[in-house]
Amino acid sequence: MYQAVFIACLTKGLLLGLAVLALLAAALRLQKRYGPQWFCRLWTKLAVLALTTCCAGSMVACKTVEPLPEEPTTAVSAPSEKDTPVVTPEPPPVSVEAGATAVRRGADFLWSEYLTDGNGYYYHSGACGLVEPADYDSEEIAALLDAPRTDGTNWRDYLNDGQGALVKATFEAELAPEAWYRGPQYGEGRFHVYLIVPFDEAQPCEVISGWQSANDPNQSAHFEILPMARELDLTNNQYRMLLHQCNTLAQAGARDFSNPGDWPQDELETYLYYRNRYYSGQADALLMLNTDFWDTTDWNRLPGYLTYDELNALDFSEPKTAAIPGFTSPESLESDDPGVWSFTREGAYLFAEWPGVQEYVFNVYNGDAKLKFDARTVCVSGRSLS
Repeated sequence: MYQAVFIACLTKGLLLGLAVLALLAAALRLQKRYGPQWFCRLWTKLAVLALTTCCAGSMVACKTVEPLPEEPTTAVSAPSEKDTPVVTPEPPPVSVEAGATAVRRGADFLWSEYLTDGNGYYYHSGACGLVEPADYDSEEIAALLDAPRTDGTNWRDYLNDGQGALVKATFEAELAPEAWYRGPQYGEGRFHVYLIVPFDEAQPCEVISGWQSANDPNQSAHFEILPMARELDLTNNQYRMLLHQCNTLAQAGARDFSNPGDWPQDELETYLYYRNRYYSGQADALLMLNTDFWDTTDWNRLPGYLTYDELNALDFSEPKTAAIPGFTSPESLESDDPGVWSFTREGAYLFAEWPGVQEYVFNVYNGDAKLKFDARTVCVSGRSLS
């Protein structure tokens, strides 16, 4: 850069020098013609011109060259904790043996502990399967695993620590006939829940989800018709309602009647006590009496054999009369075993007979098409056979 400036100044100086020499040569001739005064003014002008040229050259030569601007640089700071990416630990793989054990424990827990209380349901076949770690981030499962636990951790932490396995348990649930009248929480069909199964078998399994219904229509539940229901040309609901009514009548000691108005109050209250167990204790007297003894959809209808005062006076918080002698209560409310009863059908009527002891007669009610669930049997009389 400085070499180029120097050459430029040198060139200008040489050109000016030649110009001055040419003027001087001409001045000698002009002096003779115009005289010394004019020559003095010429020398003065030449001196000024030479001085100006030299100063200009000096200024150009001495001009400070500004350094080229540097490229802007960005300051690099030390990485902070916020800039450090969070690495989520991967759950350790579950061995084949540990996975098989977890599935077995999950199935045992499902059927022996979790689904033991019917609560208005009949539980049918299902299956358990291990949930692979690759599925932990699915929308359904991630919400369960990331939910906080009482100790401040979550189930994802538990699984990532290698303490247990996640098991999906699938089952079918069919509603009991009485459950339809209570407005069930889940309805009926095929469901699944998620279980945490600890590898330490001393620790209990835990259900971490509610019932999830299958969205795939190909996995919808198909409940088989019970053998006795098929024989009597009834739906499962109608057969089970018939069986529940017979067992309750026998437990209350009801023998000869045409309607509950023929019973003493203690016997009526005992009937309502046992009958309410099939409703999980959530039914009132009008619902139970109208369902069992009248083919109506008006559950609040006051039967002709009761006044409101008599209705309000009913106390069915405990049994007050004895069962028919020799009657044994079923092992569970969900039992479909007919026990002592033999059933026959004649047209729209059903006859439930405890041979040599008791007979109850029912009318087959096929229900209201709008409701789709209230098909049932309606008791019309009872007769002692002993």
